[in-house]
Amino acid sequence: MSWFGSNKEEVDEVLRKIEQIMTEKTQRLSFIEESLHGLAEQLAQPSCEAELESLRTERDKAEEEALKWQEENLNLRKQLLELRRSDKSPAITEDEPRQEQHNTQNEQLLEQLSQSQQQLKLLEEQLQSTRSELESKSAELKTLATLAEQCAAERQEIKMFRDMQQRFFPDCIMIPALEPFIAEWRVQFTADEPDYRVLSMFSYLFSWSSLLENAKRNPDSLNSNVEKEAISAIAYFSRYFLEALYTKGSSPEDAQNISLELIERFNNVLSSVGTKHQLFVPYLGESYDNKTMMPDGNRGNTFGVVEALLSWGVHNPEAEISYSKCQVQLS
Repeated sequence: MSWFGSNKEEVDEVLRKIEQIMTEKTQRLSFIEESLHGLAEQLAQPSCEAELESLRTERDKAEEEALKWQEENLNLRKQLLELRRSDKSPAITEDEPRQEQHNTQNEQLLEQLSQSQQQLKLLEEQLQSTRSELESKSAELKTLATLAEQCAAERQEIKMFRDMQQRFFPDCIMIPALEPFIAEWRVQFTADEPDYRVLSMFSYLFSWSSLLENAKRNPDSLNSNVEKEAISAIAYFSRYFLEALYTKGSSPEDAQNISLELIERFNNVLSSVGTKHQLFVPYLGESYDNKTMMPDGNRGNTFGVVEALLSWGVHNPEAEISYSKCQVQLS
């Protein structure tokens, strides 16, 4: 069994969704990074922490000053109240000069009280402005921290999907001759009507690369059943792979040359995990050999020479046993 199970429709669905998720995550990450960069620049002129500290100091001074003026205001109100009480008291008799002095003192206190109230109002407005600015800067810092967390999370998710995508596009198929094909094949993952050959091809390649990756990490897991599954997966991959090349206009010669280059790379991977299986293909023009080849009855002849490759073969060179024959078109 491959890591995604035997239901091929589920594997194809994963293939289609991975590119879509990658695109959405990348767009979201770009938006977050742009927002993060803009906010960081804004808060850095001047240094955000220094500005916040300055605002906090300004707020504390304003609160102290306001408290002082509130106390002064209260004292003036008390003095004014006492003067008014003394004016109304029948027990107190004063001559005209003393009464005039008293009235003057009363007016002075009223003037001081008015000035105190105005000063207190200005300080309260300044304090409110400072508090609002401080709250705004604190909110910006909180937004910045949130964006940074989102950015880190998006990067982690994108890395996860890139790692997953790496299993669909392992290094062994990344050769110059396939670059234009791979660019088109990637698009098929999120296409509304994808080419089933491409999805099938990468489904089998994913199964093969996953099996080999696990075998490389855990050598004891490489048993006969795993090797049989790997052989089956790579044989089906090669069939869809060659068909995809021909669909895009590749000639039999091009398909042969690409196959030979890939087979060399694939065989290196097989050797690295300790299996004796090796991939092979006959050359174009080679005579038909029923020990290593299987003709396609729907195309070409059932005897003759190889005209085109339709799949790769798998054999054990030491035992000279073919576990999977090459499917060929004969002429």
